[in-house]
Amino acid sequence: MSGISRKNFRMFQGLCGESTLRNVVIVTNMLGVVDRQAFEKREAELKGKDIFSKPALENGARMARHENTAHSAEDILRLILNNHPLPQRIQEEVVGEGNDISETSAGQELNRELNARIRKHKEDMHALEEEMQRAINDKDEEVRKQLEEETKKM
Repeated sequence: MSGISRKNFRMFQGLCGESTLRNVVIVTNMLGVVDRQAFEKREAELKGKDIFSKPALENGARMARHENTAHSAEDILRLILNNHPLPQRIQEEVVGEGNDISETSAGQELNRELNARIRKHKEDMHALEEEMQRAINDKDEEVRKQLEEETKKM
């Protein structure tokens, strides 16, 4: 799972809440792309690490393997069909508790991501401004113009 996938999975967990994770089936599906041994190693890593699926599995989610066959797809569907509908955490937070979307677990996760991006953007802008000031001090007009254009783009 890439960094984006982990972020999306954390957001998904925030939307669902711990109590509804027992209705979640995490499906692995790349068996035909890599050899079985590498696949099983990756699958074990997903199950065993806190940054991947382990917290969801500990809260009742199940993991299934889609092997590109109708039979494995039917097995996965059977797991889902036995679920009992439950309200998702975001529904409880917005409807039941009357929270604004930004105050929900999912909203807070999104805010963390946005704040990290804002901090990074400010750092980049500050670095460009310092570089532009050095160019001005060095009277390097060409570099100053390039940095000015870069600043405008950002």
